[in-house]
Amino acid sequence: MKWPILVTIFILIFTLNGCWVNEKISVQEIRDSAAQAPYWGPSGITVLTEKEIREKIIGNTLVGPSANYGPEMVEYLQSNGSVKALWGGSSSNGYWTVSRSLMCIYYPLRFPKYPPRTASKYHCYTLTIDGEIVSYYDRYGSAVQMKSLLLTGNAKDL
Repeated sequence: MKWPILVTIFILIFTLNGCWVNEKISVQEIRDSAAQAPYWGPSGITVLTEKEIREKIIGNTLVGPSANYGPEMVEYLQSNGSVKALWGGSSSNGYWTVSRSLMCIYYPLRFPKYPPRTASKYHCYTLTIDGEIVSYYDRYGSAVQMKSLLLTGNAKDL
């Protein structure tokens, strides 16, 4: 009886934190998935549009604490669609795409502090910005417990 409950909890946790996907997924497949997926913006909060994300976020660096990766997680979202990241002292590369008000970031292969696996992970968020502080919301309009400081350009030389 406990086994189905544990499996359900495990699936819910990974659903809320993003999706494990085949490592050969393309950025177009992620964009198509985001374009077709239902999502709800946070109640009473105006999120950034696709155009605003491209103008304000892309080409810049996001820095903030992370529950999984320690006190500083750094992501430089390059204008060519790729992401360079530094998490808990380990670097990673991936790519981003924006569809509607969803910004999706994808990191193939491995993540720091995760065991090696043949799958990859991508996350899609809606965003708000207040000054230099970026807040994240999941597809269901719930606040994600992280915020980032937005720095101009490749501020951490990634």
